[in-house]
Amino acid sequence: MATREQRVCAVTGANGYVGSRIVRALSAAGWTTIALGRHGAQVPYDLEEGTAPGALARCGARALVHVAYDFSERTWDRIHAVNVEGTQRLLDAARAEGVQRIVYISSTAAFEGCRSMYGRAKLETEAIARSAGAFIVRPGLVCGDRPGGMVGTLLGLLRRSPVVPLIGSGRTPIHTVHEDDLCALVAHLLEGGADSAGLAGHAITAASEKSIEFRAMLQLFADHERRRVTWAPLPWQLVWLGVKALEIAHVPSGLRSDSVVSFVNADPHPDFTYTRRAGVSFRPFSIVA
Repeated sequence: MATREQRVCAVTGANGYVGSRIVRALSAAGWTTIALGRHGAQVPYDLEEGTAPGALARCGARALVHVAYDFSERTWDRIHAVNVEGTQRLLDAARAEGVQRIVYISSTAAFEGCRSMYGRAKLETEAIARSAGAFIVRPGLVCGDRPGGMVGTLLGLLRRSPVVPLIGSGRTPIHTVHEDDLCALVAHLLEGGADSAGLAGHAITAASEKSIEFRAMLQLFADHERRRVTWAPLPWQLVWLGVKALEIAHVPSGLRSDSVVSFVNADPHPDFTYTRRAGVSFRPFSIVA
């Protein structure tokens, strides 16, 4: 178990949806958290530029949770330079400056044969994390009582329009993770509990093994919001083309063309081998009134 002196954890992406939830959960569990980021963070940090030499040592960080990912980059060269090479620089600095435990937040979009640039970048950074002896966590679609991220975008779409487009038939199975369960896993790995032995370097799928179809999930949201919606199934190629056109025109839409690729080419058989060894349970998707 982590001692009092070891319970200082740096968190990248601390201002984002997932990062902020991890910071809140670790603080509640008695950890001192150090936010690394570009705006309003305790330690200045940029994925491409890294941190100042010795910054992690000076703030006393003995643990690190790496959540940050720059979604603004659109080309593979830039994605690799910022997110992949940036992760290499960060983990090299962490090891050199005395960080003892690292948790890398990856994604279920990362698997052998994935086609999205996001998934490929995550898969490469997993290899970097593995070399650093880090714990690798692959969250499913993250949800919660006040969801952000992709779920928040979908919920906003339901609230704005009575007509909701679906990618294909809407029957794609989705593996979800409640934010509290994800945070519990991260805390468990940092604490060094008995169940975490032998998990470093292995990809832990942080999600319920019970999936839910995409349309069924959206329908539950609509029912919860007491909204009647009309579904509009669209070929995924048409959705991709529309989102890509908006990106080229620099029109924000809340979606990314690469996310469409990730969605239609999801891992058909996520590996839950190390999930079952992690000692943390993951509830199936539900909406609490």
